Amino acid sequence: MMTHEESGGEEGAFTASWDFHSAKTLGQTINALRKRIEIPADLSDYMEDGIKCRNHIVHGFLTKNMQRLMEFKGRLEVQKELEALKMEVKARDVVINKLLDALFAKYGLSNAILKHQAGEMYMARNNPKSGSAH
Repeated sequence: MMTHEESGGEEGAFTASWDFHSAKTLGQTINALRKRIEIPADLSDYMEDGIKCRNHIVHGFLTKNMQRLMEFKGRLEVQKELEALKMEVKARDVVINKLLDALFAKYGLSNAILKHQAGEMYMARNNPKSGSAH
């Protein structure tokens, strides 16, 4: 959306930017956002911590803790650690969704509207009664 705005609404700018950014990691995408808009240092650090928590979960949390998962006490510890990481990520999700809603509002959209539309599209594509299921 920011690329679209920066290009003065040039045809295809949004799609080209989407293709480019969709291949980037979450951290790279946040860095691209920082270059386009001013993000307060404390918010930037807060989001960076969230990215670290998310990456810790996604990149091998279970495999790195496999030995601990084999024991009752270790399993409980791993569960508590995972829950704490999840809560850190969810807290950042709330903040980023507020920022996104502010950007989306310019186009008459919101996270709620987009989630609803995505749900409708999913149901339309995956409803066996419609005959279009894959």
